[in-house]
Amino acid sequence: MRSMASTTSPRGIAAVVGVGPKLGLSIARKFAREGYTVAILARDQARLSRFADEIAREEKAQVFAIRIDCSDSRSIREAFEAVLSLGFVEVLVYNPCHGGQQPLIHPTNFTDIRIGSFEKSLAVSTVGAFHCAQQVIPGMVERGKGTILFTGCSVSLNGIAGFSELSCGKFALRALSQCMAREFQPLGIHVAHVIIDGVVGYPRRLILQYLQVNNFLFIHCVIYNAFPVPVGGGGLLLNVDGASTNGFAAGGGRVSTGLLMKPKLYQEKSHTTTTSPTATLSSTSAAPLLFFTIASVLSYAASLRSSKSSSSTSTTTNHRSTNSSTNKESSDLSVSAFRALSTEHIWTMEPPVRDAQWRSSYGLSYPVFASLVDQLKPHILQSNLSLPSDYAVAMVLSRLAHGHSAKTLASRYSLDPYLVSKITNMVTRLLATKLYPEFIKIPVGHRLLQIIHAFKELTSLPNMCGAIDGSPIKLNRIPDDQVQNPSTYRCRNGYPSVLLQVVADHRKIFWDVCVKAPGGTDDATHFRDSLLYNRLTSAEILRDSVITVRGHHVRPYIVGDWCYPLLSFLLTPFSSNGTGTLAQNSFDSSLMKGRSMVEQAIGLLKGRWRILQDLNVGLNHAPQTIVACCVLHNICQIAGEPEPPLWKDSKETGPPARALESEKSFYYFGESLRQAMADDLQDRQQRVR
Repeated sequence: MRSMASTTSPRGIAAVVGVGPKLGLSIARKFAREGYTVAILARDQARLSRFADEIAREEKAQVFAIRIDCSDSRSIREAFEAVLSLGFVEVLVYNPCHGGQQPLIHPTNFTDIRIGSFEKSLAVSTVGAFHCAQQVIPGMVERGKGTILFTGCSVSLNGIAGFSELSCGKFALRALSQCMAREFQPLGIHVAHVIIDGVVGYPRRLILQYLQVNNFLFIHCVIYNAFPVPVGGGGLLLNVDGASTNGFAAGGGRVSTGLLMKPKLYQEKSHTTTTSPTATLSSTSAAPLLFFTIASVLSYAASLRSSKSSSSTSTTTNHRSTNSSTNKESSDLSVSAFRALSTEHIWTMEPPVRDAQWRSSYGLSYPVFASLVDQLKPHILQSNLSLPSDYAVAMVLSRLAHGHSAKTLASRYSLDPYLVSKITNMVTRLLATKLYPEFIKIPVGHRLLQIIHAFKELTSLPNMCGAIDGSPIKLNRIPDDQVQNPSTYRCRNGYPSVLLQVVADHRKIFWDVCVKAPGGTDDATHFRDSLLYNRLTSAEILRDSVITVRGHHVRPYIVGDWCYPLLSFLLTPFSSNGTGTLAQNSFDSSLMKGRSMVEQAIGLLKGRWRILQDLNVGLNHAPQTIVACCVLHNICQIAGEPEPPLWKDSKETGPPARALESEKSFYYFGESLRQAMADDLQDRQQRVR
């Protein structure tokens, strides 16, 4: 049946609403086989995800599983926001079950019908169809093309005793399709009402089921292009009904459809023939259906032969063909491949093998990944994302770990670049906001004492609790239309960047992160603009665990290099070249041991999350992406993940920072404190000797 669809233009999105294990799944599979990106929608998200994986694996297609409740207008709106984010919806198939439940196949006494059930049947059959159609019609009108197919049944033609609940909704659905067909036909949009009678069968009725499924593609691709059939009153409605189609209807294939054709086609025909519209219909309607039936049977037979042939030659083909590395990466990054790797059986793998696989792909081990997904999933579900939460997180981690652009990642994951960017922005925003307070915390209490003790073991200096440093994060580019002065983003090394400021402890875990300045800003200015500076100057933080050193009250402090001003809570070296006294040089050496922790932490950060080596996100999203990587860095350090090779930044040299007039009191106390600590360190070292 591939020949029935045009191949002159790229496929759009085929959205199938109401995907169960029979007809809905088969329709979705058929459109996927024809090259469409398919969005499948239903109430059961778990079952829907299995269907999506099955179709993606077997048809090598791109399939998205999106939850929808057709009786809830809000659910429909949110679901189609996700669908429309994938691209242009070229085909909408509306195929929900009666009332969102099992198909109604047994009659119900009128007096036994509950009003709630009746209202829900109307809501699903008609109101839901109305809402879904309204979501996609604007895009179709804008492009002048598109198809909307509503699944109906014969009770939409004639009421049947015992089926009042079903018939009312289906009658209304048929009326809706006819009204829409007449309204949107002149705009190039095809609206059809496809009648499928009975419960879709299993293998014993496989050919008839095959015809049912192909009917949807046939109507979309062929009928309104090749077989326009006029009817009375100047309308463009095709009712394939009655005795002439009984053979086809046995397979579930009656059609009530609006046809895409020029109105003058009927007018010309009515002037050139004396045949009545009814006679015209009865004499011509069988032709397209006969053609379709023959084509479907032949296609079905060909597909069976093809599948047998492919299975018998698969071994030979596998030996003879070698996929390119790009294709291999694409298959490895597909939803089905991800699912195969992330099933519960992963816990039966050898942990080193399992975790090596995950670190190679996503930057961290599987247990850490699973824990991360658990923390992000509640927030991701609120966004009604069209991808499974774990797959979305994995995709973003892959981008952050390898530094791929959205375009490159879109190609590997078979997604739209816009969708990759959207998901990246969402996940990094959640990391930078929801998880930041959990994993980047200013130390207090017992943790503060632990850090102080560890730094004293490392440096012999008391009450040190962190090391501060700034690092330029290279930007792939700066859009000229987003900044007034691009030169302010050029760091001393000459490349465009934004400035990252971090404070790290002895375990190379960040306890403060700030990204507020362009790369041309010096470290001292960035520090003074940060919230950390305001909290330190107001003694809001690091005010516990005060000790006395040679008569000086010493609160916990951080250390930095000469690019930062000397303050009572921020100690810096006496000199940069060892020109001080013996005590001062010894103090500088100890202080720089502590400061080396933040240098190593930044090296690990950029080595593990390589997107920070050449940041390829929009300038507006750069800060949250950087902060997100810092959160992930802390998660890895806390979990004890193996440390990657350190990324070495080019050395930046600048003039020593000086205290401002408003900082003089902090500076004088810091200067006196630093000398007292240098003398105390020298005395302790001499006593040891």
